[in-house]
Formats: sequence, structure tokens, C-alpha cells
Amino acid sequence: MKKPLHIINNALPDIQGGYSIRTHSLLMAQRAIGMIPRAIVVPSTPIDRRERTVVGPGMVSYDCDGIAYLGIPDQSSRLRKAILKTALTLKKIGVRGLGRTIPYRVNESTVHRIIDYACQNIDFDVLHAHSPSRCFDFAAKLGQAKGVPIVYEVRGFFDLSQEAEGASTQKARAKRMQTELAACRGAGRVATLGAAMKQHLIDLGIDSEKIDLFPNGVDALERVKKTDRLEFRRRLGFSTDDFICGCFTNVRKLEGLGTAIKAIKLLNDTGHKVKFLLVGDGTDMARQKQLANSLGISGQIIFQGRVPKAEIASYYSALDAYLIPRINKPVCHIVAPVKILEPMAKGVPLVISNLPALVEHTGDDRGLSFEPDNKTDLASKISSLIASPERGSAIAERARDWVLTNRSWEQIARRTMESYQKLLNQSDSKGPKLFG
Repeated sequence: MKKPLHIINNALPDIQGGYSIRTHSLLMAQRAIGMIPRAIVVPSTPIDRRERTVVGPGMVSYDCDGIAYLGIPDQSSRLRKAILKTALTLKKIGVRGLGRTIPYRVNESTVHRIIDYACQNIDFDVLHAHSPSRCFDFAAKLGQAKGVPIVYEVRGFFDLSQEAEGASTQKARAKRMQTELAACRGAGRVATLGAAMKQHLIDLGIDSEKIDLFPNGVDALERVKKTDRLEFRRRLGFSTDDFICGCFTNVRKLEGLGTAIKAIKLLNDTGHKVKFLLVGDGTDMARQKQLANSLGISGQIIFQGRVPKAEIASYYSALDAYLIPRINKPVCHIVAPVKILEPMAKGVPLVISNLPALVEHTGDDRGLSFEPDNKTDLASKISSLIASPERGSAIAERARDWVLTNRSWEQIARRTMESYQKLLNQSDSKGPKLFG
């Protein structure tokens, strides 16, 4: 029986996002196949939760769906709120983005207290650190103290994301990449989410033999309730003959939402009744609203904002097509959005930018692809689904079958178990290397 201790950057329920949802889904699946997973939220990311138990000086634990999380309480909430309040005018960064830039630091003695507590009170035989690299840095100290090896999971390439968004300097991006590569070299094994990401790591000098794939997954039991489709569409103000495209995402430049909005304009200009439902919020929202207004189609673009997680399935049920119009930038060639599997599992036809990280999921017959940044090609693909609903249904059915067969969270959990066993079998896996 494997007893992994996960070192993570944030966690449910305090942070509702792709990172925390992926982590919790994986831990739940690991438990379902007989492992005993636990998690520590890294000391630079405090836990802000009332239902918690004090387990030591400056440390708390809490239970989420039977999974034990350990971390430190947020004692700087007043300061953080004050900084956020005074920075509301920094629209380029945005409130959500700014919150991530406000550092929370603890002294070295707190780090050692958590390490000592984990060594004495938590039974674990492998450390699974998730990017960013500071999680590996903490795991390396804990692994050295306990004599336990580390898997380091690379979830993204933040330097490339920042480049696509026009954020930070080249020097800062290069420094961040070097810390990520140092973590990959220091870990006994490396994991990442897809073939394109694995190839990028190989291109950067990481040994292919030490890289495993832990893709994103879906709940194999989850289904869309088709019976509420018409009712929910009426609730959103859609007509029965409207063709509804959707995208549920963090609204930022690299998502290419402007291409989707321009394609919707082209389709309506040619007589189609097409609307675009955008669920989510982010730093690029104001620019997208301005674009819709300037094109005269603000009535066809529904900026829904964030919605409760419990309602997401209903929003999927309202769609006729799901769009992922990511731009032609290196990060989009390499990293797929977490949510690409959700519409596939829920039977919604996918229309995606023709980029390796996306096509890796759809293959030749599980979705339609268009030339990135090309509004005319995107409009043509959507038009083909309007003309042939049967084609869309067939694409969606193949996609759903593939996802449920190949991407259930239980299958991903079994991949982690195999990786842990490889790690434990490696003669040189003990005594993880530290930075420097």
C-alpha cells in the first residue's frame, strides 16, 4: 500500500480553481484504489479556513471529503485585504491576479516545525511535489529529513504563460524556468500532464526515462442531465433555434477569445443565429467586452462571469459546441487547459485551435480543429456543425467514449502508483538533492 504525501501550492475549499480541483480529484482517486494520500499546503500559502484543528505551534489541519490537509493559518488576512483594497485601480493586474502576487512568508523555524511534525506524525513512503518549484524545495527538505524520495509534477510552464500574457521580464522568466528545471533534476522522477509537455521537458534536457505522464482526468460517473437542457436555455434567455457556443475559462489573452467573438460576428452576418456564452472572469474581460461592443454584437455575447460549481453541468447542457480558441504562442502548443476534458465527458462537440497540446486529446475524429487566430476558419467549423447536427453528435459521442475509457481519475491514480513503485525501486532515489 502506497502512502503518498503531496506537497501543494493551494487547496480546496479555500481556493476553487483548476489546480486545487485536480489535486483533490487525484487524492480522492488514490484513496479509492487503496492508497493513503495526505497533503501539506506549502508554508508560503496559508490556509484560511474556520473549520480546522490546531495540531502544533502555528499549524492546523482540516478534512475535505476525508482527505487530510495540513498547513499554517493565515495570520495576515487584514494586511492582505488592505493591500487588495488599495490596489483595485490596478486593472492591468486585476484583483485575482494581484492576490497571487502578495507574498506570505514564514520564517525558517516554522518550516522546520512543519517538517518535524510531518516526520513524527505522518506515515508516508513517497513525496509527490506539485509545481511551482517552491513545493519541491520544501519537499526536498522534508525528504532529506525522512529519507523519502520525490516525484515532481510539472503542471505548466509559467515562464511561457507570462510571455504570452506580456507579463514580467525575460530575465525573470528565465530565472523561473531555471528553478523549475532544478526541481526536475533534483527529483527522483518527474511527472507531467501530456505528451507535448513531456517533449518540452526533454528538449530542455530532462531525461525522458524519468518522466511519467499523469494526465488530467474526469469523474467517470458524471453525466449531463439532458432533461434540464431546454429549461436552462430558456432561463439564460436563449431561443430554441439559437446555436450556442461556449467557453468556460480564466479570461486572459492566451485564450484567444477575441477570435471566437469575431467568428460569432461573421456567422451572424451570414444569417446564422449564434450566441457565445463565456463563463469565467479574468484580466482580459474588459477588452473582450469592448470588442463585442465595437462589433455591434454585445447581444450575442453573454458574459456570464463566474458561476457556482454546482451549476456547471447545467451550463454545459445548454451548449451546442464548446470552443477552445487558444492563440498561436509556444505555451499553447505545449500546455492544454484543464477543462478540455469536461466538455468531452459531457457530450459537447469540441472546436479547438489546431495546436499539439489540444489535438493530442481530440485525435482525428473527437473534435474539429481550425487554424489558430483565424476567425474565418473557426466560423467555418462552427457552420459545419450547424449544418449537420448529426455530425456534432457523432463527434461528441466518440469524444465521451474516449475520455471515459482513457481519462478517468482512477486510471490516473493507477499511473501514479506505478510511478511511485518505479521511484522506490530506483537504487539512487533515496536522499533527494537540494538546490544549489
